[in-house]
This record gives sequence, C-alpha cells and structure tokens, in this order.
Amino acid sequence: MNTILFSQRHELTPGKFVMHFTCSDITGVDTELFSHYRSESDNKKLRDARERITLSLQNIGFKVESVNFSSMSITALKK
Repeated sequence: MNTILFSQRHELTPGKFVMHFTCSDITGVDTELFSHYRSESDNKKLRDARERITLSLQNIGFKVESVNFSSMSITALKK
C-alpha cells in the first residue's frame, strides 16, 4: 500500500479546512470520469484511498466532509 501525502491546509471558515493531497495508488486512474464509466478496479482504488484518508484524518481529530479526486483536495472539519 502506497503513501498518501497531505500538503498544507487552509482554513476556509473557523474549524473548516481544505487540504490538498497526492496518492500514488491512484496514478493512472481517470478521476474526471463518472464512476460508472471507470473500471471496477479503478473504483476500488478510489474507495480504498478515500477510506485511508478518512481514517488518517480521524486519527488526528478531523471529520472528512468530502474528498475530491478531480482537484485532489479534501474538505474536513476540526472536531
């Protein structure tokens, strides 16, 4: 399993942050396509990455609001 790297976070409103990230697991996956146009393998890679992101951020006190693979950004709330 590859590493997910988070870059600096920017506070949009008090307690709400946007963070950019990279993930080598999803290299080659066309994140611009709707899920029903991607292969099941590509969709599984994105699901796995989303779960790992959610768990990582929960461990440091954030609640993930959304993960956008097109812009490679996460919106999260500080608990």
